[in-house]
Amino acid sequence: MLALFGKTGQYFEILETPPDEVNIGDFLEILEVQSNRSLILQVVDVVYLSIPGELEEIMRLAKAQEIVVENSSDTLIEQFDDEIISSKILKCKVRGALINGGFFRNTLWVPSRQKTIVKKISTKEIKSIMSNENKIPFSVGELINEPEGNIVIDLTKFDGSLNIILGKKGAGKSMLAKTLIKALVNNGAKCFVIDINNEYSVGYSSKVFISLVPGKNLKFSFHSISKPIFISILQNLFNLPQSSIMEISRIWDRLKESGHLSFKLLKKEIAFAQINDYIRDALIRRLELLDSSGIITDDLPEKTFIDEFKSPEGKCISLMLRGQSSIFRKLIIQLSMNQLLESLENGSLEPIFLFAEEAHLYQDMSFWEDLVTRMRHLGLSLFFITNEPESLSKFIYRQSDSIFIFNYINDNDIAFLSKVTDLDSDSLSAFVSNLPERCCLITGKITNNIPLLIKTESLNDFKGGFTRLFFKKEYLKF
Repeated sequence: MLALFGKTGQYFEILETPPDEVNIGDFLEILEVQSNRSLILQVVDVVYLSIPGELEEIMRLAKAQEIVVENSSDTLIEQFDDEIISSKILKCKVRGALINGGFFRNTLWVPSRQKTIVKKISTKEIKSIMSNENKIPFSVGELINEPEGNIVIDLTKFDGSLNIILGKKGAGKSMLAKTLIKALVNNGAKCFVIDINNEYSVGYSSKVFISLVPGKNLKFSFHSISKPIFISILQNLFNLPQSSIMEISRIWDRLKESGHLSFKLLKKEIAFAQINDYIRDALIRRLELLDSSGIITDDLPEKTFIDEFKSPEGKCISLMLRGQSSIFRKLIIQLSMNQLLESLENGSLEPIFLFAEEAHLYQDMSFWEDLVTRMRHLGLSLFFITNEPESLSKFIYRQSDSIFIFNYINDNDIAFLSKVTDLDSDSLSAFVSNLPERCCLITGKITNNIPLLIKTESLNDFKGGFTRLFFKKEYLKF
């Protein structure tokens, strides 16, 4: 039995007695039949019942609607006492209202306590609230408390959107990202993955899932790098002083005018130039370091990774960065992103889905904020994946369309997320601190802003993240 007990602040309190069983994260409906409207609630906490006289009377009245007792007996009294002892109070937050068949997220209406029916909402009803139409349906997983509660989302809602995947190490963030990538690629989309741990490789040769290894099948022609980009790399990544920048800029312009500009000739010209020895040494050291990265070449490659995206079928290209030093990692990403954004900007490339793991490690947040501002005009859909919530700026959170949150137990992480997302700290704490592995909270555009607790789908297409261990199982058999 479920009955409306009261309202305290933003919480509605629902009385639950056996045989009903409701869990945290489940949805309830308070239906007022006469007015054809109802509130949609989500359980955020469950407490055991303490029984003042008023509550006991409400329970007796509610129970009287279910059973008719002609002759009182000790058995019925004992049964009623057992139900009281087993009863709970469900603390719920309002997620919206159904009025004449339409769903409204915000409402000021408070239902009557006597003229309402409280019931648990089925998975089918949740799906109808989420969306009336899925243009490209995709099963993201199943509701945690409903083994048959398969949840289908519309892949087109990711198009042109900003999405964030959060969770502590090993919670299942990358597995979810891989599942989304596979679904997008299977439907003809183009995905570009910045992979700092080399875990988005399929482990075999594929024309659809391509892994770019810097220095091997990923090199950049010196002729494709503009002077502003080259100077920016030397200045921002290699800390080249302003005096040296002026000299290399002058030498660059002279070679450009003569029609002999190349990386090899630029180094040679600097080595023999009549310039200050300290400036020459500073330039030579940085150009040698740049050359040692193995990704800059004077040769014109037959095919760039941008050309791979121009094929008609869906494709995923992963930038493999494990083992690269911090400075080379930033260099590779800057050159890759410049090519990608330039192709999007001039319209030579179809819209792209970009997956960025731990984005704060290789680009300043100002770069990402600028990209978020321009992404829809460029034709870019963004997925940020991180285990550090505070590594992303508040601006990015507030611009986000959908958020996936895996397990967090740190109070500071939960408090931060409650400030930058639409969910309150009570709901976040109740949900994400108790989530099992591969289970997450989803909210935002893809769920019509209804928070759902989902067990995500497993996937075996990609190689998993590799963990090197000292102790092996055979050494732990005592």
